[in-house]
Amino acid sequence: MYNLITQHKKEKVKGGDANAAISYLRGKAGNDSYFFGKCTLSNENRLENLFWDDGTSRIDYECFGDVLTFDSTYNRNVYNKPLVIFSGSNHHGQTVIFGCGLLVNEDIGSYKWLLETFLEAMGSKHPTAVVTDGDLLMREAIKQVFPYATHRLCAWHLHRNACEKVKNSGFLNDFKKLIYANMSVAEFQVMWEDMVARTTSQCEGINSLIKAYVRKKDTLLEFINNMETMVSHYRNNERVTEFNSKYTDPVLVTSLPILEDFAAKTFTRNIFWEVRKEIEGACAMNT
Repeated sequence: MYNLITQHKKEKVKGGDANAAISYLRGKAGNDSYFFGKCTLSNENRLENLFWDDGTSRIDYECFGDVLTFDSTYNRNVYNKPLVIFSGSNHHGQTVIFGCGLLVNEDIGSYKWLLETFLEAMGSKHPTAVVTDGDLLMREAIKQVFPYATHRLCAWHLHRNACEKVKNSGFLNDFKKLIYANMSVAEFQVMWEDMVARTTSQCEGINSLIKAYVRKKDTLLEFINNMETMVSHYRNNERVTEFNSKYTDPVLVTSLPILEDFAAKTFTRNIFWEVRKEIEGACAMNT
């Protein structure tokens, strides 16, 4: 486990909780040759920043890391350190976790260290696009570390921020429909102007699971253990979906059974359901 074993092997990190957490991560590294962890210490040898991911997360990023979601809105730990979760979507359209980090501060320096460490863990593979909650400091760090990645805002965070600032329920309902709709730029502008005149997502799922598995009073070691439980939840869902994709066959229901059967054998099951909607649309046009 890079750095946690090498750089600080002979140093004692102050704080029993931090020592217990780092010892636990060292043990994980002993059982997983692809485990990666890195931290920074203060001048007093106190834990500041921490990043870790296991071999499965690194393999997942190699396969599905073109689009990276980077969210730092979680603060559910006893030290109130910002929790950052790196995630993406797999071939089933499900959330996969690429890594986790705890930061001493929410500033450009901390974000830049975390992104550079993440890049180091992933063999310098840059994402094509990065989705964030719109934090300005985070955006600047992304520009410096991922200069060629396209930056996009998370729709769930846009809607949540609107709910915090706007108290008009009609506007909020229209706004939610608008940001999740599939439409052209021209159609969006028309609907937006009409909505103004008259007055969820990957991150949402992670937020819900964090509330279920991670408690504010958790020690650092408990926090890391509960985060692993949350990641296991995602991976178990993937195993179930993978089994269904490989060993079950959907009932063909469209008037284009040959095309539908080809799609069923080509795509994973969750993606097939989306493709079948397009096939049904094509069938409707021919009736």
